[in-house]
Amino acid sequence: MTLVVDRLLAERVHEGNPVRVVMAGCVFMGRGLVNHIVYSVPCVAMAAIAVRSPDKAFKALVDADVHDAAGGAGPIAGWRSTRPDRERVGR
Repeated sequence: MTLVVDRLLAERVHEGNPVRVVMAGCVFMGRGLVNHIVYSVPCVAMAAIAVRSPDKAFKALVDADVHDAAGGAGPIAGWRSTRPDRERVGR
């Protein structure tokens, strides 16, 4: 069963159609989950983060080295890589 799921997920990545995840809230554990998804799960992409305070979501994305995020105020202002030594998996 696992091999079948892995194959299907790999096909989605190859087609440019990863599984998209939406997160509600983004405090300490949420930031860790964003980082894990971005760096360790090539078949999953962060689609959105719903929070009351957009700064928390942007901080999580910047910490995970995601630079193409946008919100109600537009793209992340003044973005720069905080972890140039880390390579994103599957991106």
